Amino acid sequence: MEEDNKPEGGMYDDIDTTDTPSGLPLPPVYERLKGIRTRTDLEVRATKYLKDTFTGFDGQEHPLRLRYYQIQGLMHLLAMDRFLLGDDVGLGKCRTLGTRVCTNLGMVTLSSMGPEVRESDTFYPLSQPTLVWTGWEWAPVKRFYAGGVKPTRKVTTRRGYQVEGTLVHPLWVRDSSEQEKFVPMRDISENSYLCLYRGTVDFPSVEPTLPVPSHEKFAASARAYSVPGILSPNLAALLGYIISEAWTNSANRVYITQDRILNEEVHDHIRSLCESEFGWVGNENSQHRDFSIHITSVYLRSYLEGLGVGLGLSATKSVPWPIFQATRESVAAFLRSYFDSEGSVYGDVVEVSSASEKLLQEVQNLLLRFGIVGTRKPKKVKGRAHIYWRLSLCGDDARKFGTYIGFATPRKAESLRLLMGKKSNPNLDVIPHARQLVRD
Repeated sequence: MEEDNKPEGGMYDDIDTTDTPSGLPLPPVYERLKGIRTRTDLEVRATKYLKDTFTGFDGQEHPLRLRYYQIQGLMHLLAMDRFLLGDDVGLGKCRTLGTRVCTNLGMVTLSSMGPEVRESDTFYPLSQPTLVWTGWEWAPVKRFYAGGVKPTRKVTTRRGYQVEGTLVHPLWVRDSSEQEKFVPMRDISENSYLCLYRGTVDFPSVEPTLPVPSHEKFAASARAYSVPGILSPNLAALLGYIISEAWTNSANRVYITQDRILNEEVHDHIRSLCESEFGWVGNENSQHRDFSIHITSVYLRSYLEGLGVGLGLSATKSVPWPIFQATRESVAAFLRSYFDSEGSVYGDVVEVSSASEKLLQEVQNLLLRFGIVGTRKPKKVKGRAHIYWRLSLCGDDARKFGTYIGFATPRKAESLRLLMGKKSNPNLDVIPHARQLVRD
């Protein structure tokens, strides 16, 4: 029996006898149950049926100390021949705060679902009502649990997907017995096969609301722009271009590098989006106008920072937070712009590279929402000490990319169209330990 880290509190309501047929006596056990509920001196001792230890978050055995309401519940079970014991049990208390979970509000971090200041081993109400996708249905999240600092383990699959949790966090695994089951992270080995959920999940139906800086916070000389307070596919597309192409390591400007001679459609699209979303038109007469788009505005830079476009170089970039909470159309628009800028079609593979490991991890996870499975691996660049990262899509996953995301650039779109018409077998989408399935 594992210890349930639930706060002390009333687990039981008074027994309702309103449905007892008139004239029928209550069962004898009723008085005994009432006695159990009123006593304050109940104790339990270890037996061959009740363990006196439990496996903790650190993977070690610890003494099992039941809380008093749990002892009362156990005594209820022992007193009854037939029983149904209900309890609002807390489960899943073993993931890191940065983990993103699929909810009706989009892919949100666990930390955003609870308070900023948290006591260890404590339950809190949710920051707002939330449903979480369990793999087959939407289920309400009732409370937020802070477990404190615990030892964790990070597991990376052959295709680059990562999960981090405590040593007792269960993962769905297919083993050599040709069965799927939950296995604690402490027991995962290099030869384990993790099951990856690739089914498409409903996206939010409403775009997220965005923070808009007040013009009063800026100097009178700062130009005022009218910026969107709600995300849209056009703004998501512009964010995709900024994350992929812009130099953002400044508090008052953004430089989006895109050579108009090499990629006319993308360059003109970026300028068009800057005008439609921000009302910005600039560096038209600069000698560099066909090579880069210089947005010099402390107000617009502050707005972008509020959307998650932080200060930093390429290796520190990440997906802006509104994209994780966006509608299907806006997520697709962001990914299309990102791949239009940084992606390519090489042979039978759609590929994109980045200096930021975190960015490609997040792009990989966003693609998975469309049922697209990518392979993420490190990439050495000659003359660079920094490790770059490559994300590759091939076979049916490349074809799904063409169907759900695609390219806007005619040259890349044509290469993708030719790829989608080919038959290919990358030997990646296979079922391990399937001998009996083949025989059947």
